[in-house]
Amino acid sequence: MIRSRRMEPVVRVAAHREQDAAKSFAQQQEVLTKQVAQLEELKSYRVEYSVQFQNRAGDGVSATALQDYRQFIDKLDLAIQQQELEVEQFRRRWLELKTRCNAMDKVVERFRTEERREADRREQSEMDERSSLNEVRRKE
Repeated sequence: MIRSRRMEPVVRVAAHREQDAAKSFAQQQEVLTKQVAQLEELKSYRVEYSVQFQNRAGDGVSATALQDYRQFIDKLDLAIQQQELEVEQFRRRWLELKTRCNAMDKVVERFRTEERREADRREQSEMDERSSLNEVRRKE
C-alpha cells in the first residue's frame, strides 16, 4: 500500500479532532466572549473600587478597612488571573490541534507528490523503453 494511503486514516482522525475542536470553539465562542467581557468587567471593577477606596482613604480609614480592601483586591486580582488563564488555555488547545492537523496534511501531501514523481518516472521509463523497442524493430 502506498504511504499516502496508509496515512489517510491518521489524517482523517486528526482532521476530525481538529473539526471537533473548531466546532467546540465556535460553539464556545459565545462563552469565550462572555468570559472576556467578564474579565474586562473584573478589571474595570477593580479600578473603580480602587478609586473609591482612595477617595475614602483621604478622610482616613481604619486598619480593618485597609486590610479588607487589600484582601478584596487580592481576590479580584486572582479572579482576573484565573480568567486570563482560562481564556488562554482554551485558545492554545484549539491552536495545538489545528497545528497538528496541518502538519499531517503536509506529510500526506509530500507523500503524494513523491508518489506522483515516481509514477511520472516509471511512465517516462516505459515510454523510453517502448521507443527503444520500436527503434530496434524499425532497424530490423
